[in-house]
Amino acid sequence: MQLAIKTTVVLSIAQVVETEANREALRKELANMQRKMAEFEEEVRVREKDFNMALEDGRRTERKLAADRHNLEISLDNANSDIQVPRDTYSLEFTPIHTKRQRQVTAKFPQHFGHRNAKY
Repeated sequence: MQLAIKTTVVLSIAQVVETEANREALRKELANMQRKMAEFEEEVRVREKDFNMALEDGRRTERKLAADRHNLEISLDNANSDIQVPRDTYSLEFTPIHTKRQRQVTAKFPQHFGHRNAKY
């Protein structure tokens, strides 16, 4: 019986030692995981900050481009109003010089003006 008790005590001590070793290994693993988690959280914070800065930069650029477009539209409207010609200052009639030049071009390139009997 004493032998059985001694065996049980020795086995119990061995289990305690094994449990302590396992506990220490788990403690180290937990510390390692906590360190990795802290590093990951820091990396996420930095990336989030970078993304937010890029987003704000993009929004700033978008606002600037919208303002530039608006200013260009105003400039275009101003330019268009400056170049409008009153109706009575132009004529659609051909002068004799234009008619002569048109005959010269037609004679030179008859195929382009629909003459089917033209020689190529």
